[in-house]
Parts: sequence; structure tokens; C-alpha cells
Amino acid sequence: MVSPNTATPATVRQVNRAILLNLIRTHQPVSRIQLSALTGIYRSNVSFIVEELIQEGLVCEKRGKPEGRGRVPMFLSLNPDGFQVVGVSIRAGETVSAVADLTGRIRQSTSFRTPKSPSAWLEHFRTALARLRSAAGPGPGTFHHLCVSVPGMVNQASGEILWMNALPNYSGYKLRDAAEAATGIATSVANDCHLATTCERWLDNTAGDLKNFVFLEVGDVGVGAGMIVNGELCTGHNSTFAAEFGHMVVDPSGPRCNCGRKGCWELFICDRATWGYYDATREFSASRFAEVIQAAKAGDRKAVRAFQKTAAQLSLGISNIVMVLNPEVVVLAGRVTEVWDLIYPSMANAVGTLPGKPQIRPARMSAEELFLHGAIRHALSGLFAAPQLG
Repeated sequence: MVSPNTATPATVRQVNRAILLNLIRTHQPVSRIQLSALTGIYRSNVSFIVEELIQEGLVCEKRGKPEGRGRVPMFLSLNPDGFQVVGVSIRAGETVSAVADLTGRIRQSTSFRTPKSPSAWLEHFRTALARLRSAAGPGPGTFHHLCVSVPGMVNQASGEILWMNALPNYSGYKLRDAAEAATGIATSVANDCHLATTCERWLDNTAGDLKNFVFLEVGDVGVGAGMIVNGELCTGHNSTFAAEFGHMVVDPSGPRCNCGRKGCWELFICDRATWGYYDATREFSASRFAEVIQAAKAGDRKAVRAFQKTAAQLSLGISNIVMVLNPEVVVLAGRVTEVWDLIYPSMANAVGTLPGKPQIRPARMSAEELFLHGAIRHALSGLFAAPQLG
């Protein structure tokens, strides 16, 4: 019997297949000769794998422009019609569902108000999925995978929602099993910020060299996060949670957090905190937060000071994260990034004196877009991932 740690010829071919498919994605249009040069894989082996990908409908080939004498080169690209997946993002107010092709491009989307009951959510989603099927028309047909982004703690192995503060009735719900039974589509369920983290890496074609970074999403009333360590998403020893930086205690005598402890970092940097720095006499609402953003952009001193105070608290936590993990980059998402010029100097100064001096930058998309596109990317990941040994 072959040891599970042993690479067989079939395993090597699967690894090379994943490498080539990823290179076609990031370098398209690209020729077989270029793929061989990029990888060091023999041209004959490249052609064998490429022909397999073409036959499966994952890759298409088009003739290039003639360049002098000799054979006209053929160029490879992902076949957008060869594969369809569904990405879903559950938020407290709204659920967005989208069909995407092999390139990750969204073709159809729909949304509905998120009900407080998970069983009611499933019925709404079945209706939404039917709309997506109808809108997709007679094209490729089958949806090959479904991934649901959840704003809470998830057991990725079982697909069970363990805890969701925004929608407490969903806690304990076995969403993967329920969705697969209702739709007949292979389903995965994951934390929203973990998906956003992997999506942020996916969006950059050169991100293969970015193997250690931290993602932070400053939300309305909390903070989500994820981290890539040595090129892999860290999900903890039992695949339930990791990178809960928002629950670092920065003030043991501070206010009580939803987690039960006092003085968690997220209480001092979330949008509700910034609003409190701006106007503690009025109750916070997510819709009202645009007011302080616009005031800060207009130079209002009170609003500017509010964001500067948030930036100081952000700097405190980011400095701690940097000293523990030494990431290459810290990526920040959330509405707070709309006033980047106000918050960046404090963070840059805080990490500028630390070993490593990581880059701090805003995310490439809004947090909501990252949650949805992250679910799409995860649904596609089985195609692009190499087999794991051991």
C-alpha cells in the first residue's frame, strides 16, 4: 500500500495540472512554450495536461497573430463558459447570491432581506437560486459548487455555524447539510473574513510571492480578520477560528464586549467607537456613519479628531500584531478606509520603528465585495488547488 505521504506519478501530474491552470489564470493569454519556460515542465508534459484541460472545457485555445515566418502561435485562456459556481454572502440585513464563471466574473446576482430564522433563510435562498438558474439561461447549466460566507464562527469541516452574534438564531445551524439537501449542490461554509483574506490574495496576480499577511475588516460594531501564514490561510487547530484580533484585550478595565470579556480591541476601533468619539450624545447607526465621514473629508475638526483617535487605537493593535506575526503586509478594509489620508500616518508611524516594517494598505475591494468574491473564489478553489500530502 502507498503511504499517504508519498507522491505518486498521478499526484505529481495533479500538482503540475494545478500549477499550469493557475498560470493560465494569471498570465492569460499564454502559450504552451511560455508555460514550459515559466515552470520548467517539459513541453510534452505541458501539452498533455493542456489537452486534458481543453477536453474538460476548462481552457480554450485561440490562434495568435502571425509574427513573421513559422507557425502561428496558439494561446491559452480560461474558458469562462466551462464552469459555474455560486457564491453567497450572508449579512445581518441582506443576503447576496451570485453566479460566477471560471474566471471569477459574476454573471448574475440577486439579493433578499436576511430573515432571523435559518430555516426561513433556506427557503428564501432556494427561491433566489431558482431565479439565478433561470437568468443563467441554457448556457453551461450545472452549478458545480456553492460557498456561503458567514459573519461568525464556523466549523469548516462540518459546515456548522457555531456562533453568529449578528444573527443569534443561526448559531448551531448545520448550514452545509441543509443547503446540500435543499439544492443538490456540493456546499462549503466559511467565515466571511477568512474568505475575504484569501480573495485579497487571489486578486493580485503577483500575490504568489505574498505568503504572510494580515487582513483586518473594521465593521459597524466589531472587527473581523484573517491571516495568511507561509502561503496558507490559518484557521486554527480545529478549523473553527483564528486571527480573532478584535478580541485582543487592550484595556482590562474597559467596556464589556459581546464575547464576555472587557476591553477588547474592536470596542475602540469599530465604526460605533468612531461615532462615539465624534458625537457621544447621539446613538450610532450604520446609515448615519456617512455623516462623520463626510464631515471629516470637509475638514471638520471634531470629525477629524474622531478618526485620529480611531487611528491611534488601530496603531496600538496593529503594532502588537506585527510584533507577534511579522507580516509582509497589513490590509485594512471597512468604511474607515474612506478617510485613508487621516488614518494612515498614525499607523505608518507606529510600525515604522518596528522590525520588518510591513506595508499597510487598503483592501482592493470593499469588505462586502470581498465577502462575496471570497465565497466565489472558495467555490472555485478545488480546481486550482494542488493535492495535499500527509
